[in-house]
Amino acid sequence: MSCLCFLNQRLQQCGGFWVHVKRESSDEPWGLQTLHSDQADGLVIKRVLDTGAIAKWNWTNPEDQVACHHAIVSVNGRTNIQEKMDELRYAKTLKMEVSLRLSREETMLARRHYQFKDKFRERLVKVDAALKDMGEASDSPDGCPVCLDDLGQEVLRLPCGHRFHRSCISKWLAGPVSPTCPSCKQQLTIPGLDNDRHVDTSQVQVTNM
Repeated sequence: MSCLCFLNQRLQQCGGFWVHVKRESSDEPWGLQTLHSDQADGLVIKRVLDTGAIAKWNWTNPEDQVACHHAIVSVNGRTNIQEKMDELRYAKTLKMEVSLRLSREETMLARRHYQFKDKFRERLVKVDAALKDMGEASDSPDGCPVCLDDLGQEVLRLPCGHRFHRSCISKWLAGPVSPTCPSCKQQLTIPGLDNDRHVDTSQVQVTNM
């Protein structure tokens, strides 16, 4: 039995395992989406992509697969959140301690993120209903100020006169700030959003690695 297998067997008894993985270059992604906060050291895996160095690890290590809602305890011996993020960004080799159990702090971090997603969907329905009363606009030589792509079909003009892709402006107005035009900051009235309060996600960050 290899040392890594022995260590993983011991660590799994405590609810975790070690991951040793290497990428070919600094441009190759690890294939992780993480949730973290600068206010704490918790680092939660939100998603493991189908491509990347971690996906290769999972393919060859079926008993020690990195998965959604695991916590990254340390990366190359680093436990501070900023140092862990730096290692994930710049290192070519990772020795990563993964926990199967989330701490209370990490659980709250994940909960705030998913509460925000549910709240966003509710707000998006209200915004879409309000935008139905606004007429379609003709194409414009300028690009969409949100995505910067050329305007084509499904163009909508706000009362202030600025034009956007309908899908872009819907997502913008349903976001965590009060509904305003991205270009001129004119306040918009969206029925049902005036007294709506977002889940506080100011400290939750989603990062692709």
